[in-house]
Amino acid sequence: MSHTRPTVSVQDLLRHALPIGTRLVAGQAGLHGAVSWVAVLHTRPPAFPSLEGRELALLSIDALHLLSDKLTLTSIIHDLAQMDVAAIAVVGTVDSAARKAAQDHNIPLLNLPDGVVLRQLERDCVRVLLGTPPSPEERGAVIHEQLLQLSTENRGLRALIAALADLSGRTVVVQDKRLAILAAAGALVESPRFAA
Repeated sequence: MSHTRPTVSVQDLLRHALPIGTRLVAGQAGLHGAVSWVAVLHTRPPAFPSLEGRELALLSIDALHLLSDKLTLTSIIHDLAQMDVAAIAVVGTVDSAARKAAQDHNIPLLNLPDGVVLRQLERDCVRVLLGTPPSPEERGAVIHEQLLQLSTENRGLRALIAALADLSGRTVVVQDKRLAILAAAGALVESPRFAA
């Protein structure tokens, strides 16, 4: 009896492992692509020593500059595209050139919230990839903490709703008692048929 790992997509990792506030900034067409493993940028060459293809590449702009002042996110995206990565997740500012490069290569480019610890995120992704996602209680505690953080930062109802839409992959709408829409986020909101 052979045990095979379940196929996990970029979208699955976005829902089950990546933190609330992670934004897809390019490459939406690749969200359903399979992810084989996760790799974190090393601050000494080679940056990604053992890529075999279909990995989720995790990096921060600060770590990229520690590796070399001459490297840019755009150049790393081009290099990772040659290595056939499934997606790239970045902590730090993602410029328009990087977005265009990811879009041109159909690679999902995810902008992670500031303060994310990449090694912890790597462990969370590996758990999902190995078929042992966090229990609902663990994931609920993490989500609670992230929503509480947004709330204590006074980011407002729109930020909370956007975070819930990102997490669930669904459109989230909050209405008052007269059914007037107070806030909405998600794919349906971006549809021309949605009139808020």
